[in-house]
Amino acid sequence: MSEGFLIGFYQLSPYWHTNDINYAERQAYVNATLFFFTVPQHNQSLKHVVGWDNNDYQIDISTERGVEEYTRLINRWAQLDITSITFAPSNSNVSRRDQGTDDWGWESVLWMSLGEKIRLKQWKPYHDSIPPTVQYLLDYAATKQVKLVSYVYPTLGYRLNGQDQAWLIENPHCRNLCASLASVEFQHYFLQLLIDFAQVTDIGGYAWDYNYFFDTNHTIYSKWRSWQWILIQLLLALPHLIMDHRYGSQYDGPWSWITLNGYTSALLADENPETYPIRYPSLHTDKIAANFMLPGNRELRLEHFASMDSIPGFIGHQSERFSVYGGLP
Repeated sequence: MSEGFLIGFYQLSPYWHTNDINYAERQAYVNATLFFFTVPQHNQSLKHVVGWDNNDYQIDISTERGVEEYTRLINRWAQLDITSITFAPSNSNVSRRDQGTDDWGWESVLWMSLGEKIRLKQWKPYHDSIPPTVQYLLDYAATKQVKLVSYVYPTLGYRLNGQDQAWLIENPHCRNLCASLASVEFQHYFLQLLIDFAQVTDIGGYAWDYNYFFDTNHTIYSKWRSWQWILIQLLLALPHLIMDHRYGSQYDGPWSWITLNGYTSALLADENPETYPIRYPSLHTDKIAANFMLPGNRELRLEHFASMDSIPGFIGHQSERFSVYGGLP
C-alpha cells in the first residue's frame, strides 16, 4: 500500500501569530485540505440536535408513553427548525443495556436500538423488519421534515458466520472481542452494512463514537486510513448523509475532517449539562452557547488550521435529570 503526498508552493508572507508559520503557509495548508473534501460542505447552517442532550436515553420507546414523549421532542425540535437528530432512546422490546459489550454501556441504543442484534447478525437490513415503534418515529419525524441520525460504534465485535475471524481481535473493551479496522474484510463488510442500513431505514446520517483503535497488532495509521476509506466510500455512495463526529475527533486534525459532511465535536469536549455551570455560570443559554463556541472555533481555526467550512457552532441545553432514588441514571 502506498500513499500520495503533496508539495505546496507559496510566497513568504508576514508571520501569523507566531514566528513558526506565516499567513501564506497557513492558507496553503487550508487550501490543500479543502481540495480533498469528499462532498461539498453545506452552504447553509446545519441544524442538528443530539438526543441525549434531552435525556432521550431515558425514554423507552417500547411503551406508548415513551413514543408520545419522543414525538413531543420531535415537535419541539421542528419548531426550532432543527432538521436532524442523533437518535438514541432505549427500546426494551429490542435491546437491553446489560447485554451491551462496550465499556460505556450504550450498545443498546446504537443503530436505532438494533445495535446488539446487528452485532450478533440477528438483524440484517433488507432481511428483517424495522421495529414498529422505530418505524413509527422515522415516519413521524419525516412529516416534520426531520431526519433521524443513527448512533454507531464501529469497533465492536461484529459477527458474520465465521468470516468475522478475519477481523475479530481479543480485547477487554468489547467484552473480549473487538473488530479491527485494519482488516480489509471488515472494511468492506462494515461499509456495506452502513449503506444497506441507511437505505432501508432512510435515516439522515450517522453519529460515530467509541472509535478507538484497539488493535495493537497494526499501526494506528493503518486503522485511521482504513476508517477514512470507509467514510469516503460511504459519502460517495450516499452523499446526503450527515456525519456527527465524536470520540475526540476534534483532536484528529483537518485531514480527518475532509469526511465531515457535518461537524467535529462541537464543544471540543463533553456536552453534558454539568459542563456548563463549571466554566460559564449563567442562566442565559445563548450566552453560554457563545462562550463555548468562540474559544472552540478559535482553537480549530488558529491551532488546527481548520478551514471555515469545517468549523461548527452548537446549540444545546438540558437540566440534569435524576432517577427516582436520587442518583444519576
